[in-house]
Amino acid sequence: MAASAVARALTLVFVLCQSYFKWSSDDQTVIVRNLSPESYVKGHHHLAGVILARGGSKGIPHKNMAILHGKPLIYWALKAMVDSEVFTSIWVSTDDILVSEWVGTEFPTEVQVHARSSYTATDEATSIIAVQEFLSFHPEVDAVGLVQATSPFVQPTYLQQASALLSERDSVFSAYRSKALRWKSVNVYHKEITQPLNFDPYTRPRRQDWMGEMIENGMFYFSMRDILVNENAFQGPRSHYVEVPQHHSLEIDMQNDLALAEILMANKNLFATEKLHSKSEL
Repeated sequence: MAASAVARALTLVFVLCQSYFKWSSDDQTVIVRNLSPESYVKGHHHLAGVILARGGSKGIPHKNMAILHGKPLIYWALKAMVDSEVFTSIWVSTDDILVSEWVGTEFPTEVQVHARSSYTATDEATSIIAVQEFLSFHPEVDAVGLVQATSPFVQPTYLQQASALLSERDSVFSAYRSKALRWKSVNVYHKEITQPLNFDPYTRPRRQDWMGEMIENGMFYFSMRDILVNENAFQGPRSHYVEVPQHHSLEIDMQNDLALAEILMANKNLFATEKLHSKSEL
């Protein structure tokens, strides 16, 4: 096993075992507090807003600093987080010196930088590992609001609703409503046929009579610490969603996404305040 793989495995074991041990290193004591949803009292917690901004993007090199509507892409998510006023602290976790320097200049008092470990910034590393690594250095944090830098249309109102919902449940995520009729291809006796996934073709639903489905859009995930560390997940068994309009759900991955976002952002009519909805997922 390569040394880097061993290091990643040992760090993961360390993070997952924090519930049972007190660890002191370099004069920094790390203690995990496992709070149940019942013990989470609104107004008496440390909710950390976190953006993961690694420097190794492939689709758009240095994607987080790509210019959108005159500002780096990461600016729009950070601005929404600051304006929401729901976070006890706001952090950018990055291994990119360009991002670090820009944050220090653009948000010198509102946002702090976490020096992201290299093993959490590879192409193979998952977001949950990066968040767990952040938490291992911040025992004061009770819950995390992970906001994606690649979702430039996140609004302060969405984050405010997510924060309010988190006081009742263990996790909240963003989603948009879809009324698409979905199909799948299957092989039957060596022949490919198509079957409906979410409707009956003989009683096709009318759009106005159907609630549709909620599609996770990756804009944000608010999670209690024990869900992130002990369950190794962003969503727990008692999760809510915040409904986001589909035109705000665009995620920047490739260059054409950036071009489309520029067009949408230039259309101010798309940013009128919209009624938000949430549902419990039991």
